[in-house]
Amino acid sequence: MGLAAQLRAAKAIDEVANGRSIRAASKLHQVERTYLRRRIDGIRTREERDEDRQKVPKVLEDHLAKWIVIQGQLGYAPPHSRFRAYAQRLLINSGSRERLGKKWVTRFLQRHYEIKTLKGRAIDYRRLNGATEATCTVLFDRLALPEIRKIYSRNRYNADEFGMMEGMGENSLVLGEAFKKFILLKDAFKRAWISVVACISADGRALPPLIIFSGVNVQQQWFPDTEDQPYEDWYFTTSSNGWTNTDIGLKWLREVFIPNTKPANPREWRLLIIDGHNSHTTEEFMWTCLINKIYIVFLPSHSSHAWQPLDVGVFSVLKRRFRYWFRERCYGRASEATDKTDFLWALAKAWEEVMKVSRYIISGFKATGMWSVDRDRALKSKYMKKNEGAGNRPAAKSLIIPQQPDFLSPFTSIGFNTPKSSRDIRIIEKALIKVDPAFGKATARLLFRKVGKALNVSNSELTALENHNSQLTSALEKARPKKLRKVETDPNEEFVRLKNVRQVKAGLKGNAQGPSVVTSQNEAQDEGDEESEYYTDDPDCIVVRFR
Repeated sequence: MGLAAQLRAAKAIDEVANGRSIRAASKLHQVERTYLRRRIDGIRTREERDEDRQKVPKVLEDHLAKWIVIQGQLGYAPPHSRFRAYAQRLLINSGSRERLGKKWVTRFLQRHYEIKTLKGRAIDYRRLNGATEATCTVLFDRLALPEIRKIYSRNRYNADEFGMMEGMGENSLVLGEAFKKFILLKDAFKRAWISVVACISADGRALPPLIIFSGVNVQQQWFPDTEDQPYEDWYFTTSSNGWTNTDIGLKWLREVFIPNTKPANPREWRLLIIDGHNSHTTEEFMWTCLINKIYIVFLPSHSSHAWQPLDVGVFSVLKRRFRYWFRERCYGRASEATDKTDFLWALAKAWEEVMKVSRYIISGFKATGMWSVDRDRALKSKYMKKNEGAGNRPAAKSLIIPQQPDFLSPFTSIGFNTPKSSRDIRIIEKALIKVDPAFGKATARLLFRKVGKALNVSNSELTALENHNSQLTSALEKARPKKLRKVETDPNEEFVRLKNVRQVKAGLKGNAQGPSVVTSQNEAQDEGDEESEYYTDDPDCIVVRFR
């Protein structure tokens, strides 16, 4: 029976408990009368009977469901393989030697409607905790200031930088031979980094972009020879790494943003929503904004993925269209050799399709709650870190009617091994029933179930603690400081071989057997060249020497 039918049956049972007849309750909640009567009489459903045949008891499965939810909230949602390994470990700790079947995970998902397979999206661990209710409150309190509230939509802007590789196409569905599972596509695979500074307004306009190449100077051969170029009003520059810096950020403000956003009424103020990059927080940058009547609202750290209009409504579509046009450019020439002219051609095509269409820009401002300013919409972002509480717990699906417990008569101890799980308790229960049928009464069975449940809960907690301890042990081992020692190469060889590394490691282990002497860096340097291998650039470092 499905979850909806079980919920209707639960409501019908409550109606009967409150005095309504079984006939009326079954008709009101659309539940078969026979089924309702059997539930009231305490007869178990098929799902409840099947629980006895499950390799993992229901209590442990409920623990696994909660573990999945908690791991997802922490940003470590488990794949099928890790979840299966954790469940197997939990089963072993429960005293069972059975192995989980190939389809166990699939059947687990069928039994737990609150869990399903999702597509994971990788995100910087700092961003995962960046969009919170507290940071949202700070951001929208700034937007609620009287000076900011009266700024028109045409004077509200959002600027940001994104990077793309010069020669990267996209994976896509293609046609090929039917007997193959996939087919390889040729790609230029040029990995020169190029970044783009974009700026959009709340009324759907986009400023000309600033293209930042990696290099020393802009080269003429990067541009096509044709005069009909769609990026005639674009801006171009270079930096050592292809990203913006303090100097480029200030030049962009003076030469791109201020001239292209000048309001018709010189008394109107403008609003610029940007991240807290160091190129935006210099005294010169903020002073230039002030004297040109530009208010700055900085997005909270690591929250641009949730509340920045460019990230939410524009960049993903723009990058997807760029990759499409870039591959079309390669196909059109039947060549994999690409250069910056191909990059500019594909970017211009994508820019025309996305940045010249106001609906993408307006949807970005609307989805983030930036315009019209809507705090509630921002709090509903899918990237918001939700507060952990009862609302995030898996819904209970069991509709077993609690039985009125009786007192269980004392019984003598029988020579069984100490039970480790509910499975062992069921074995003891069956053995006791053979000795005395009184142990088959409902009260006795209830007691056995509770004892088994308590053991399963203890095993669940034990497994969780073991798993956490294993993670902490690995993290501690990773953080343990390593001794520094140069690997000397063989004079007859050009490269370091593994045997050279092993010799150095063996030497370190041998030195570790002697008494240790702890000295400061300066004392170590006074020992002469003999101790130079322990030198470190850290002035606060303490050097450990062994003699």
